[in-house]
Amino acid sequence: MSQLVLYRAYSDCSGSSFKRKTGFVAGGSKISFDPNSSPGDAANILSNHLNWNNVHIPSPLISTTMSRSKANAKAKVISSRHRRTVYIAKIIVERDQVHHVCTLHKRLGLGKVPRHWRDDEEYVFVHRIPLSCIVEVVQWTGKALPRKENYIWENPAKTQRPAEQPPSPVLSYSAISGDLWDDPYNEQEKCEESLNHW
Repeated sequence: MSQLVLYRAYSDCSGSSFKRKTGFVAGGSKISFDPNSSPGDAANILSNHLNWNNVHIPSPLISTTMSRSKANAKAKVISSRHRRTVYIAKIIVERDQVHHVCTLHKRLGLGKVPRHWRDDEEYVFVHRIPLSCIVEVVQWTGKALPRKENYIWENPAKTQRPAEQPPSPVLSYSAISGDLWDDPYNEQEKCEESLNHW
């Protein structure tokens, strides 16, 4: 089974935040989610999870993305909107441990994910992201490459930190001014309305 490298941007106001002893636990971790035996319930849960206006119904799902660029864009929006410290977790997981959102949406009879909600690279975990799957957690600073002091947690069994390098001027941008950064798919604009279900 192949592995996926996923990223999750979050702050302490997100639906699920990182804990050093448990990893990520969903706000609705006690809610059953079984697309096989209860597809109707699963469809309702997924719809609620993807609805950016839903901030009141706890979700058993935890969103991640395959795109580091999208995680960076989401981190920037969280930082500017909530004025909170933002982190990005890097996760490596077997493909059969997560659900690809667009595929699951179709499988549950919901058709295509509406364009304004859709992230073709989004995957969701059910109930938790185990500590064993998390490679590292880094405080987001708006730079392309984190520095040593930005690492707040590393999994010694998985982490092989690259040598520090100055950030690329093409890939870096200011957390405050939003200066030049790599955003080929206009992720910043898309992320402005997509925070709640994370």
